[in-house]
Amino acid sequence: MQGISNDCLASKPQATSLPPCYRANLSRGKLFFIKQYKELFFNKIDIHYSESQFQEAIKRTANELEWKIVKNNKKEFRAKRNEFISLWGESITIIKENGCIYINSICDPDKWASITSYGWNKKNRNTFLKHLNNVIDGTEEIPLITKKENEWSAKRIIIRIIAYPLCLLFIVLGIYMLFAGISPKNMFAGVCMIGLAVIYLYADIKLIITKK
Repeated sequence: MQGISNDCLASKPQATSLPPCYRANLSRGKLFFIKQYKELFFNKIDIHYSESQFQEAIKRTANELEWKIVKNNKKEFRAKRNEFISLWGESITIIKENGCIYINSICDPDKWASITSYGWNKKNRNTFLKHLNNVIDGTEEIPLITKKENEWSAKRIIIRIIAYPLCLLFIVLGIYMLFAGISPKNMFAGVCMIGLAVIYLYADIKLIITKK
């Protein structure tokens, strides 16, 4: 029986580990998946309320947070909240069953940029529950006083002086990276830079026009 030579041992496939950057991305992906999965669960609220009280709380919350009501019946309520020219937002669902309320707010799956809610999921839930408790307690609705912000204040002008040239720089760099064709990764980065810059410029100019 012949022994195994060193050459054979050297040619044996060896298990390779992922590069650090891939392991880091994989870990971030797992954390993101866990976060998104947890947000699918409903919060159960045991509270005694009437249908008229529920609808009044819905009205107050919709006025405050600018909910767009999609469905509203005796068993289920659904609404959406849009943010930043409807690129992202949240989907709110409330189910009424056995005298309890099941409420949930998640990043709207219909919006391609809805990756995180920036705290709005929690705000949607808490604001509705606050209004429902106020209605049950007989607290009158406090009218919302919106302060009209001057789009040509010193603060806004300074922000635009800095942001507009940066956006133009991003567009130029993005076009260069897109047409240079160094690698697919650079081309994708170029598209992202152009997209972000154009979105900001469009949103800001639209805001100026609508507030004239």
